[in-house]
Amino acid sequence: MISHRWRSIRSQVFAVGLAVAAVPPGLGAQVLGTQPDLAMGQNGLPLLAYLNDNRLLIAWCSDPDCASISAARDIDNLVGTPRIATRADGRPMIAYRGGSGGTLQAYDCADTDCSGGTIRPLDAVSATGINILVRDNGAPLIVYGDSNTAVRSMKVYDCDDANCSSGSAQIPPGQQGLTDGGTGATLTSDGLPVIASNALGVNGQNRMAVYGCADSGCTNGSVTYYEQSVSTRLAFSSDNRTLIAFAGTGAALRFLACADSACASGSPRGVLDSPVAVDMDLEVRVAGMPVTDLPVIAYSASNQLRLYDCENPSCSSGTAITLDSSNPFIRYPAMVIRDDGTPLIVYSSSPDLYVISCQDSGCSQATSQALAFNELFADGFEE
Repeated sequence: MISHRWRSIRSQVFAVGLAVAAVPPGLGAQVLGTQPDLAMGQNGLPLLAYLNDNRLLIAWCSDPDCASISAARDIDNLVGTPRIATRADGRPMIAYRGGSGGTLQAYDCADTDCSGGTIRPLDAVSATGINILVRDNGAPLIVYGDSNTAVRSMKVYDCDDANCSSGSAQIPPGQQGLTDGGTGATLTSDGLPVIASNALGVNGQNRMAVYGCADSGCTNGSVTYYEQSVSTRLAFSSDNRTLIAFAGTGAALRFLACADSACASGSPRGVLDSPVAVDMDLEVRVAGMPVTDLPVIAYSASNQLRLYDCENPSCSSGTAITLDSSNPFIRYPAMVIRDDGTPLIVYSSSPDLYVISCQDSGCSQATSQALAFNELFADGFEE
């Protein structure tokens, strides 16, 4: 059995919003990890990819609240920045930095439980800012940055099939030597990628470059420049507009509701929240949910986990609340919206993972606990 660090779960109470929940008794080891990412499985349960001692692991939440997770499957070592997505047939795929050079790789799960799979080397460059999109044809498109100091370009890897058994890496026209990595991506209702990255030296300034792809493989497109950004996340609304949450000048939380799907125009909103925003995730509560088409942003700021609940689709107003300010080194929030319109957030508070299950769409009522494995006395890892 592969050796991993773990420790017995602590009996401690965490307060979030107006609700308080103790760490549930009778579970296994507390989950140690960082850089989590979430996706929803076809069974309605969240799926978690995360790192532990530079190893990539994947696990299923035991219930919609993610009160605990299944035994984690060890996938690869010397990895970073995992991003997970569920394909049309329910099989997960994870894109990540792998090996000593941090090159772009993907893990192709063989079944919906990801009980086995194949590691696929994709591009032998040092990859940053990884995002994975599953297109209408079932084939993933992976957006990332080439951090080679001589190039520093935004790139895409266009998978030929759902398994990404073959494909091609390319720099979209006009992006070579200009952008510092793909930091956010989404798909429009027409299946076209929209990518935001930090553009270097545009008119002597660093700017947020939003690239609207003209085809599903992003072999062509157009770019629009906005103000400086540090961390960027994208989503798409039902009225065919791209939405962007980003950390702007001074790393304050900002929002851009684009005027169209390709984001060829738009006016960034004023500061939504002033603490320094480090990492963030953006989701839109879509049609059919109790609260429709309202963005919600989870972000770490000044060693707090915070959430901004937008009051309208353009996020011209809203409410910022603190979800966790008691744990140390809060980073890397990952969020999904469940079928009832409520957010679920997993994040890192070194060296542990924590989960917040919102009981309403704005997370004014929520429970928080340290994430644990669902088997008592289990170390939580498969061979």
